[in-house]
Amino acid sequence: MTFASKEALLPIARAARLRLRYQWSKRRAGSSRHFRFQTPPVFVIGCGRSGTTILGELLKAHPNVSYLFEPYHFWTAVDSRTDMLHLYEQSAAACALSADDATPRIAQRFNAAFGRVAAATPSRVLVEKTPINSLRISYLDAIAPSCRFIHIVRDGVDVARSIERLATTNEYRIAGKPKFNQWWGDDDVKWRLLARDGASLGHHPFEAPHLTDHDVRGAYEWLVSLHEVNRFRNMLDDRLLEIRYTDLISSPRETLDTIASFMRIGALRDWLNASVNRIDANRSMKSGAITLPSAMADDFNELQSQYNFRGVAITDSEETRQRVPSPRQRDGVREEESAGQ
Repeated sequence: MTFASKEALLPIARAARLRLRYQWSKRRAGSSRHFRFQTPPVFVIGCGRSGTTILGELLKAHPNVSYLFEPYHFWTAVDSRTDMLHLYEQSAAACALSADDATPRIAQRFNAAFGRVAAATPSRVLVEKTPINSLRISYLDAIAPSCRFIHIVRDGVDVARSIERLATTNEYRIAGKPKFNQWWGDDDVKWRLLARDGASLGHHPFEAPHLTDHDVRGAYEWLVSLHEVNRFRNMLDDRLLEIRYTDLISSPRETLDTIASFMRIGALRDWLNASVNRIDANRSMKSGAITLPSAMADDFNELQSQYNFRGVAITDSEETRQRVPSPRQRDGVREEESAGQ
């Protein structure tokens, strides 16, 4: 079979795998069995493209951790509203969910699906990583009492640029979904839900409906994610640990030691050494500038400053001023041109 043939079959195989995993997850979530979490689960959250994946992979390698990587099939089986990409269902969905959305039935289905994973290895801590859970903190707290959160934060400009690259290249194809975007879901459904939910929560409601560029939408997702974590910071208190992506990359040993202490899993020497060796200190941290609507730019820069990140947001007028030379600069150009004739 040629490479081209394999590439053509991949979307078909992906669609079949998604369907089978979802059917299996629904059967599991529908079980009436109750499983006990020996230790409350830990949720790794943060705007997508902020380093949640590398952090999750490092935690996965710890012998005292059971790890679930973005188990969208589990979540949709527990509550179909969580399928904000429309991977499995075409029903009503949401990016943001609150404690009011967490019914006893959903809590039972969560226990049946996720609790079984935890019960399989009761000596381990269950760690789940799904970035959009940044917008579902009180929902998770209601269905998984005493759960803990690790929030990883990355420079907003780098996050927005990374989202732009994924949304533009769009290499993740699924048979039967010709309008599926790797970042924004089937026919842009995730963006529409994010703009709707973000606006309803008070996050730039006048700007959100008019954002079109991938990087600007990515910046909006970053803003909403950080603000929603901040909204529940006091409620979570010591159940929330926040780290910066830059610290994980530049000081991995110290950062992972802090995380292990927070999770009470032990900073095992072999695990620490192996984790440090896996981290590339030269991972992409480019920063720079991004053009945003005025109110969003002010909000963005305030958060960037709080975390001591280098990237900045500028407005359309500022971008124009940087691109168009001043009268003095233009006169200088003309004088130089005249002198050279």
